[in-house]
Amino acid sequence: MSKYSILAVVLVMVITNIIAIPYQMHAQPLTQGNAITGIKVGGHPYAIAVDPKTNIIFVAGILPRKIFTIDGSSNRQINTISLSNTPAFNAGTKILPKIAREYSTKIFPNIAGESPSIAVSATTGLAFFAYSDSETLHVIDGSQGYVVTNDTLNGMVAGLGADPDPNFSYIYAVVNGQNNNTIYKINAFYNSEDRATQLANNDILAAVAVGPQQLGTGDKLVYVIGQKLNNVYILNSSSLKLEGSISIKNESIQDPRLWDIAINQNTNKVYVTGHLSNSVYVINGYTNKLTKTIPVGLNPDGIAVNPNTNMIYVANSAANTISVIDGTTENVVRTIQVRGDNPRGIAVNPNTNLIYVANALSGTVSVINGMTNNVMAGISFNINPASGTGGIYCTNGQKILNSSDYIYDINTILDCEARPNTGFTFGAWSGDLASFNSNDSPIIQFPVTRYGSLTAIFTQQTPVTIPAAFWAPLYALIPGFFVPSIIRWLNDRRQRGHLNKHIDIIEREHPELETINKEIEKLYVDGKLSDSHYKLLKDKISEHYKTDANK
Repeated sequence: MSKYSILAVVLVMVITNIIAIPYQMHAQPLTQGNAITGIKVGGHPYAIAVDPKTNIIFVAGILPRKIFTIDGSSNRQINTISLSNTPAFNAGTKILPKIAREYSTKIFPNIAGESPSIAVSATTGLAFFAYSDSETLHVIDGSQGYVVTNDTLNGMVAGLGADPDPNFSYIYAVVNGQNNNTIYKINAFYNSEDRATQLANNDILAAVAVGPQQLGTGDKLVYVIGQKLNNVYILNSSSLKLEGSISIKNESIQDPRLWDIAINQNTNKVYVTGHLSNSVYVINGYTNKLTKTIPVGLNPDGIAVNPNTNMIYVANSAANTISVIDGTTENVVRTIQVRGDNPRGIAVNPNTNLIYVANALSGTVSVINGMTNNVMAGISFNINPASGTGGIYCTNGQKILNSSDYIYDINTILDCEARPNTGFTFGAWSGDLASFNSNDSPIIQFPVTRYGSLTAIFTQQTPVTIPAAFWAPLYALIPGFFVPSIIRWLNDRRQRGHLNKHIDIIEREHPELETINKEIEKLYVDGKLSDSHYKLLKDKISEHYKTDANK
């Protein structure tokens, strides 16, 4: 083999390893030991959004491109939607205008150039998805779990934002084109363009967010990130007229790489993450002035706000942490180890005060308790057999029903007891948490450190029965022994009753002895008086006759 052949083989091996190894390293969800530390959705979850009204969480994945939906009540995945295998996608519905042209490639600072965006319409219950290397806008019905339609925009969709006001149903999409950039205002009810305008053609647009109504005017402002020029553009939500821009500068770094944006609708403060500056920039929505720069973790990406608690959550993608900012003091009050790899997207459900984090390289979604700022884990409880056999009762008397998922703060200590219903006994525990019980006791205690399952197995009690061979001799004795004895006892009792009655009559002061004598004779003839009783009564009558004669 020539030296050139050997060099070629080595080169192929190097290239193969460079391409294959990173994918293999992150192909499986991140685990601690064999413990799943988040809601496993698969693929590479990147963007995430919550519909507070339906409590459905939407997750957009890459490699492959799939949409996952999670039920916020059980924190269990309910649907997986493949965008390339839907009738709507194949039909290619185009209701928004498109100018046919070849687009030049723009360098986007995102994984594989296909960063997804999500916006949820609070009024329609529809979720809108797009990828930064595609012109397609996917519209999904979250409750039904399918693609409603796919629209085509005039360029690559870089960001989506929804008006959070339930009285409005507008979605805003920012698009990067070859020669110009466009922002679309879309009516989510009719899935149609309301208006569009060109914006910052010399910049690269990224995220977009809608603020609250402005004092005195009633109008709203739309904020759009420009990554190339480090600007935040401000537009009127009704007319899409550009009203100004804010230049974000950082003394320590020339390119802060603005990444994501979130707005507190109650305080009208705008928060922007700087991916390369490791900062969050605070803008006063009333004055549209930059007021503060808050240092956070390494490479902050997604940002979300809970307007009810005035807490801001930042996903630090390279640190695998979440920075929690108090909106009042504008300081980081907690840094949470997210237990996931490469947290990118983050969303808050203000109604439940739960925070959801999309971990791009671990294939999981982490859940954080907004009240305690602790990562949470779900336990799946089951009963076997499932119907009417018993129940599981955990700490504080909480009854766990069959096939129920409960989510707890990490490191919570649970004390659970399996209680059988009448006719059943406890058999054993099963599931990956059963190892905490070594003696098959119905009581089990374990710390919540990961997602897991626990099943209580009950067995039916067998009634104690006496064989028929044992009872057969007794059945034979009953007619021959017990029945005659009972009859004799009853007759004797009746006869004693007649005896006592007539003795009482005879011993009265002036008894009708003739009448009494006739009754006694009749009772004796009818067999209702025994010989001894008859003789006793006759003697009583004779004594009474003698007494009367001596008077």
